[in-house]
Amino acid sequence: MRIFCLNTVLLLCSFLLAAQTNLRYSTAQGPVFQDSDSSRVNALIEMADECRYYHPDDLIRYNKEALDLSMKSEYQYGEGLALKGIANYYYDNAQYDSALFYLEKAELIFSKLGETEELMDIFGMYCYMCVAQGEYNKALESGLRALKSADTIGSKYEILNANSFIGYVYFSIGDFEKSLEHYFAALAMAIEEKDNNRKIASLKSDIARVYDEMRDYKLAIEYYNEAAELLENENDPYLNGIARLNLAESLNCRGLFNKALKEYIESYKIISGLSDQLTTSRILTRIGKAYIREANTGVSLDIADLLIADAGFVNIEELLLHTISILDISGNRDDLVVCLESLASLYLSKNMYQKAYTANQRLMSLKDTVALVNQANTLSQMLVAYDMEQRKKSLDLLEAKTMVNDEK
Repeated sequence: MRIFCLNTVLLLCSFLLAAQTNLRYSTAQGPVFQDSDSSRVNALIEMADECRYYHPDDLIRYNKEALDLSMKSEYQYGEGLALKGIANYYYDNAQYDSALFYLEKAELIFSKLGETEELMDIFGMYCYMCVAQGEYNKALESGLRALKSADTIGSKYEILNANSFIGYVYFSIGDFEKSLEHYFAALAMAIEEKDNNRKIASLKSDIARVYDEMRDYKLAIEYYNEAAELLENENDPYLNGIARLNLAESLNCRGLFNKALKEYIESYKIISGLSDQLTTSRILTRIGKAYIREANTGVSLDIADLLIADAGFVNIEELLLHTISILDISGNRDDLVVCLESLASLYLSKNMYQKAYTANQRLMSLKDTVALVNQANTLSQMLVAYDMEQRKKSLDLLEAKTMVNDEK
């Protein structure tokens, strides 16, 4: 279930990013906001935010216009926002290398201006990209940087955001207790705010996924349903799609496969029409995994096959191959592993041994890569711990020698 958790955390992040870009303005450049060029830049960025998920071509076009104008008028804060907006476009489409290129440029600008809140947004995006690519140490480092920055400025809003980042990282590495600790801390802060249903829904969905992974299905169902109820009446197609997805997860926990699959498909139809490749690929990954799990029980899949066809795919094989092609571009290894496992299982069930072997070979190669990365991260942590221990011993020895000399 952890493969989908990023989606809801991203939902929270998108709310925070949009709200901050629209409502927050820099004080670092004072009177520049009265200038007509800076006002035009602000307007372009706000227009771009309104296009996110719905008109991605306009999203990047407005941000590039804002970038050009802000550079000509030397409006650095606007330049940083435009760079981050362009990064959002590539981020939503799971093109992490391009997103990282623009984020790093934005980080330099906001660091120079002392824009801590903007830097927190960037740390959060770093966090998610690192998790998607299996770089868990870097992801946790980004989350902790965000939390430290939030504590520095004393903003509950930003502390909430940082806790959600860290909760997601711990979930991804399987430390569910720490994940819940940070998610519940964020949820408590979100509940304190008024008219905050979207953030609360996002966090409840994240918490549901943790319980789902822990196989505590009773609590998972409870939180999935609460998240769905908070979003289903929102006047926003994206949120409606996420609501259907939470409902699908709830039904899946209850073992109602066909009903769950129907909701997954409805969610897919909504989200795929909004040019959000990242969330779309995650929904397809969930569909594939649920289908294969049901197939392994030996029950009839006639209804499921009709639903797959209704989503626009000839069969489940085509759906999985299509999803893998998206994940190959994004480099999201966690989801790619799940899809390859589903595909290999599908081929085995159909006695297509050569295809099963090919899928399995790639899967093993990918798992080895992830294992090597994790092993390197573990060794790195051990070396740091060892170095700190050795330094402590040296200090203790020096202190002991000093005491002896003083006594003499």
